[in-house]
Amino acid sequence: MPSDLKQRIQAATLKSLTDRNRYNDQVTAQLTQALKQAEDEVARAILQYRSLGSLPDNKLAALKGLEKLQLELDDTMKRLKREQTLVFRRTTKDSFKLGIQQGIGELADAALPFYTDLKPEGIDKLATKVFTIVDTNALDFMAQYNLTLAGDVHRELADGIKRTILNGVATGKGADDIVRDMGKVIIDKDSFRQAGSRVFSKAQYHMEMIARTEVLRAHNMGRLKFHERVGIQKLEWLAMEDERMCPVCGGLDGKTFPIDKFPQQPAHPHCRCTNIVAWPMTVCGSEMAAKAAAQASQGDACILPPHVLEGMADAQAKENAKLKSAFENGDIADLGSLTVKQLQTLAKQNGVAIARTKADFIKLLDLAEPGIDHGDLAGAALSAKLKEHKIGLLRTKEELVDLLGLKQTELKQAKLLAAQMAKIPPAEGLEGMTAQQLKEMAKENGISLNMTKQETIELLDKLEPGVDHSGLMGKKLAAAKQKHGIGILKNKQQLVEALQKKAGADMAESVKKKAVDEAKQKLILKQKTALEDAAKAVVVPDTPTGYKDFLDAIAKAEQAVSGGTDLPQELLAAHSKEIALKKQLFQDQVGKLKSAELKTLAKETKVQYWQWANKDELTTLFTETDPAKIKAVQASIDTKHAAWAEKHGGKKKTAPAKPATPKKEPPKPAPQPSPVKPPEAKIGKKGAEFATVDSAWQQKGLPSKFKKTGKAAVGGAHEKEFWTDENGDKWLFKPIGRKDDEFIAFGEEAAYKIGRLIDPHSIEVRTIQLNGRTGSIQKWRTDLRDDFDFRNILPQDLTTIELEQIQREHVVDWLIANHDGHSKQFIRARGGRVYGIDKGQAFKFLGQDKLSLDYHPNGVCGEEEPFYNKVFRAAKEGKVRVDPNATLRYIQEVEKIADEDYLDLLRPYAEGRFSKDPAGLRHFYDLVLERKHNLRRDFEGYYADVLGDRGFRFDKLSAATGKKKLLSSAEETLVEEARKLGWQGKTLPFDSGDVEDQNALIFTESFKGKKRTVVKMKIRPDTDRRIDEVLRRYVQTAAGEKGQPLVEDSFFPTILDAVKNVNFHVGDGKYNRTKIDKALRLRKKLETLQKSADPKVKEMADHYLKWVKEIEESVDWDRATNGVFDQYLPKLDAQKPKEKPPFKVERGKVTHTKRRIGSGTITVEADDIDNRTLFNHNSRMQDGHQYTVTFEDGTRVRYRPWSDTNLYAQRGELEMILDGDATPGRVEAMLEKLEQLGIDTRVATAENAEQMYLEKLAYIRKTDKSADYKRLQKSLDDRNATTTERVQALRGYWQKELGVQDITQLSGYNPLGEYQAGFLDRDAKGGYRHQFRFDITDEELEKQMKGYSLVHDLTNGESMSGFIDLIMENNGAMVSTVEKMRMGVAPGGMSPVADMQTGGASYFFTRIKKQPASDASPALYFKKQMLRRMDAISYDHDAYGKVIDDYVQRNRGASIDDWKRFSQRHGNETIFKYSVTLLDNIEFIVARSDNERREIIQSFTRRGIKKLPDGRKVEDIVHTPQSWSKRKQ
Repeated sequence: MPSDLKQRIQAATLKSLTDRNRYNDQVTAQLTQALKQAEDEVARAILQYRSLGSLPDNKLAALKGLEKLQLELDDTMKRLKREQTLVFRRTTKDSFKLGIQQGIGELADAALPFYTDLKPEGIDKLATKVFTIVDTNALDFMAQYNLTLAGDVHRELADGIKRTILNGVATGKGADDIVRDMGKVIIDKDSFRQAGSRVFSKAQYHMEMIARTEVLRAHNMGRLKFHERVGIQKLEWLAMEDERMCPVCGGLDGKTFPIDKFPQQPAHPHCRCTNIVAWPMTVCGSEMAAKAAAQASQGDACILPPHVLEGMADAQAKENAKLKSAFENGDIADLGSLTVKQLQTLAKQNGVAIARTKADFIKLLDLAEPGIDHGDLAGAALSAKLKEHKIGLLRTKEELVDLLGLKQTELKQAKLLAAQMAKIPPAEGLEGMTAQQLKEMAKENGISLNMTKQETIELLDKLEPGVDHSGLMGKKLAAAKQKHGIGILKNKQQLVEALQKKAGADMAESVKKKAVDEAKQKLILKQKTALEDAAKAVVVPDTPTGYKDFLDAIAKAEQAVSGGTDLPQELLAAHSKEIALKKQLFQDQVGKLKSAELKTLAKETKVQYWQWANKDELTTLFTETDPAKIKAVQASIDTKHAAWAEKHGGKKKTAPAKPATPKKEPPKPAPQPSPVKPPEAKIGKKGAEFATVDSAWQQKGLPSKFKKTGKAAVGGAHEKEFWTDENGDKWLFKPIGRKDDEFIAFGEEAAYKIGRLIDPHSIEVRTIQLNGRTGSIQKWRTDLRDDFDFRNILPQDLTTIELEQIQREHVVDWLIANHDGHSKQFIRARGGRVYGIDKGQAFKFLGQDKLSLDYHPNGVCGEEEPFYNKVFRAAKEGKVRVDPNATLRYIQEVEKIADEDYLDLLRPYAEGRFSKDPAGLRHFYDLVLERKHNLRRDFEGYYADVLGDRGFRFDKLSAATGKKKLLSSAEETLVEEARKLGWQGKTLPFDSGDVEDQNALIFTESFKGKKRTVVKMKIRPDTDRRIDEVLRRYVQTAAGEKGQPLVEDSFFPTILDAVKNVNFHVGDGKYNRTKIDKALRLRKKLETLQKSADPKVKEMADHYLKWVKEIEESVDWDRATNGVFDQYLPKLDAQKPKEKPPFKVERGKVTHTKRRIGSGTITVEADDIDNRTLFNHNSRMQDGHQYTVTFEDGTRVRYRPWSDTNLYAQRGELEMILDGDATPGRVEAMLEKLEQLGIDTRVATAENAEQMYLEKLAYIRKTDKSADYKRLQKSLDDRNATTTERVQALRGYWQKELGVQDITQLSGYNPLGEYQAGFLDRDAKGGYRHQFRFDITDEELEKQMKGYSLVHDLTNGESMSGFIDLIMENNGAMVSTVEKMRMGVAPGGMSPVADMQTGGASYFFTRIKKQPASDASPALYFKKQMLRRMDAISYDHDAYGKVIDDYVQRNRGASIDDWKRFSQRHGNETIFKYSVTLLDNIEFIVARSDNERREIIQSFTRRGIKKLPDGRKVEDIVHTPQSWSKRKQ
């Protein structure tokens, strides 16, 4: 390139930069002006509330005081966003066009041939035409990207304003100070550099950075696309060589790149670089071009001249116009036939973006990575993901076809609308009306008379065509309006246009509604016809042979009913009833057939493996349409056939014969269908729920699926080996030595199949052939305790849960005549479960054995005696207490097994053992059925010996089956630990539904220098009536009976309604004035009755007048009513109670024990202080009412009923106090007394806990409202299912819901829960027992919520070091108000009445927050894993702990997606019941300064704590805002 030409090009380029920068300044000024206006509006709004810092000391009142202000601020932010969005939308395109225009101008200024002749107006005209032929695909993406960046700034600004106001209110600042804290928008550039980083100055900086960077990006892109279009092939990077040039740009300056590989400009925010043309520099058709062509060394190339570009633009315009016309007229029937380029052109013509939006990207990523939340991705992270999955920025051809198809439909609707509009009376009718008439018509049609800003802009555009008014705002807009005399109200012509537009919209809506209604009517008619035809086709056949056609008709009819969603319910119900009746008639017909007749029918209709089906299964196949039931039955039949086929080596076939297999191969079972997982755990025939498990074994139990890993040195007389299945699970294989003894392996499998009918958790045992040897294979457990069996355990050391499980195994072993159950034949899992194993001697001694304490047939071999003998001898000696009810429960499970099904389970064993002895086989079957039938009688004789009760019978047991027993050694240990743990105590698990969360907390306190024991629990509302009836009976007896209501008493219902209304709406003030006023109007009538001569009538009037006054005062003070409102009942003469009361009952207002805590120990300061005294004499705190029960030995019980007169947090509270330290004997005595009050105090078994665990998760996930879950629970209730059956069914439900095979193997599955870290004894666990969700794991939380914490901020400027030292000294936990009252910390807070009334007083408060990258706020940061606690409740708003009525169910968030979304709201709230212990739950503590950090660390080290339970050092978890970024994660 000639040097002078290069210099001219460079000079022209530098000249164009002046225009570019000037435009950039104009755009930035518009954005800054809008921000400045917003700042002024925010300041004015805040200054209207001069008393912000002195709002009432009440959270609810404070929030209401700020609501109006927040609404005003929201309006301001919406206006700002709208104005700045318009600027960005316009400037992106304008900058791109400016880039094209300046690219042309540069060639003209450089005096290139043809271009040098262009005048300014010619350059503008050519730029407009060139815009139509350059590639503008990136333009849509840039515009969307700019709006996304600006949106982030708007959100940060809104959050910053709100945060500054709330912090100001919390710290008592006035409005002036809060406005000052907001910062200012600085117009002067020099001053702006010193503005700091407050809310508005920060927003200004970010917005200006975006504007300058992105305007330049669009400008450079426009120039580059122009250069590319005219034929330029190389560009040179041009940096601004001044003191502001950065190393990145300096390194690129002067470098030349091919145009298609030119690096991105700008290279970074605030980048000012551009590029200049490098090659070619000759224009096609010029003399210079001819010379250059002859000397070219880089190939022939030249720049297209202006007239060629104009010709290309005109041709493109014609093609586009033709394409547009064809599209709008509907001539293009198949959009898919167009090229991508044509589709992009149509998209631009019709306002359809060709670039994908962020929402598009997120949707595509969700498809690429299902189950992962991509909603938070942005910036580099989003770009990286898009690159990883090769997701382009532009929409694909298919996406454009879909969007343009919708657009084409809209155009067709617009034509229809235009046709309808033609029918509207001519505009002259409106034109002829007066302005006043038009205004009245506008009001009637809901049209505003005021002009909007947009309407003002449109009017200005008409008055000054060619002038851009869109950027006008503020004073400039006012000046333009004044110049043209534009007022506030619409003029006549604008009113005419608005009315015409409204008429068109109304007509369009009418046309749309008519079309929708017609379509719906057609759909209803179609559904009705289909239903009626399907119902008519259901005809009960004369004989069952036509069952297939009948079931097909039933299925189609049921489908028609379920598909008739738009039909009237009456019609659906009538046809459903008709179909159900016909189905029942056919079921009755089939049910009357004998088993032989059903098998004949099965054979004739070619039911596969019909020989192995029993009567119930065939009846289901012939009469059922439920796919799940049919599949379960078929799986059961297949399983039985497969077992037979494997045993007999495939000798007997029901299917067509196949070529014989070589004898050397082991027999293979017939191919089985893939196991089908039923939709829910159905409970029908005993054992049907295991059909799927057995079917699955046919596939996973193939010998080829197992691999030997070595010998198993696990003890015992026989050889054992370890094998691994294809999933990596370990199995123990016991080969049979002699072929004649192979039946033993079948006996072990039969024992497993029988055992699982009684205990679904039985360890799986199967018969298998490995390496040509038959044997049994048993799944190896990996969750065992260190002391995994009972070899060193004394019977008296067994827990209640273990005893009951041993009783279960005893029933199983006697049923199958297994007398090898010594102490090593039981294994113990960490969760408390006991498994019986190695039942290879099943039926060995059947017919010779006896059920007694000394029977030990293996003694002659030197083997240890059965463990049952030891346990029940200890029971007979009084060392152990056993509950016969536990044995009875398992006997009842055996009795549910049909004899036919029982023999089916035994056949493989029996036929193998007696294959050559038919008579012996028949005798064996007689013996096993006799054992099964006599099971109850056998154990009655056994317990008669053990209990010393010769007349023992199960049917003589107390109706209260399974009632409270004396504490086992495990519970005794728990009581001992509770005594050692002081204030924290430990909860005793109850299994009944009477006690909330199955937790009764036992703790100790000191009263007048002596220890006393307290048991505290919360009674469930369902149990309240039963307790209330017991206590009320003795209260009435002590105080004298009362008579019936007086004839004059018509007042009670009205006053009762008003009392309930007052107490329900305390705190929110939304009283039902109708009910209140109705009660107050009774005053006159009651005052008249006060003068009655009848003393009882007068007494009644006094009683009710007192309550009318109480209602009035409660409303005035917005408080609950005091006392308990009862109907007036006249007293009768005192009578002596018919029987001596077992305890004394008094009824009065709620009272408490005033306590003080120090060093983890509670000291009582006073008994019986009321609510108002406890809450610092708060006059708004209602008295409530409670029963106080006193027993003869001095044991005292306080019970607060579930009554509207009680604060919600106190309803159901029961506290029992007994002198003396916590010992098992005292606790047992206390629990026996609770039973006298009507409370079920059984200690929970593992199954009780598991049932509650499974049901609680359904409540948390809100699936308890689903049809499947309701149906499951109804089926369990209808058949009065046992706890075992309920647990099994619920497990099945969750396995289907979560898509897992066995939920008990999930890492987070722990029904028994976990206790909290001990305070006084750190090696112990105490406090409340918490269950954790198993549907979410800690690993999932860490993966999807990395960087999130549960944050608790200290209020009132409290010192973090002082706070930590206080709790480390006294209790080591964060506690709720209710817990503070229990342990002796004065309750407080901003709204104690509201917290007690809404239930929030029972909870500890946190917020979900994403940890900042730096400068974390001083606070306590708790581990996010706490979200798995089942008592955790998360709201997306500040609910103040509200848990009453259905508030939790309606508002709770329970998924990771919910929690992440909630974290984006400043006022989110997550609460935990009662307490959160610090040491085992804290993640980080952020102090205000280095000095405070040192003090916090010393609080730990002074108490010997250098590491937390999770192994982290204390100094690694305590930070300051400055050291936060260096934390270890």
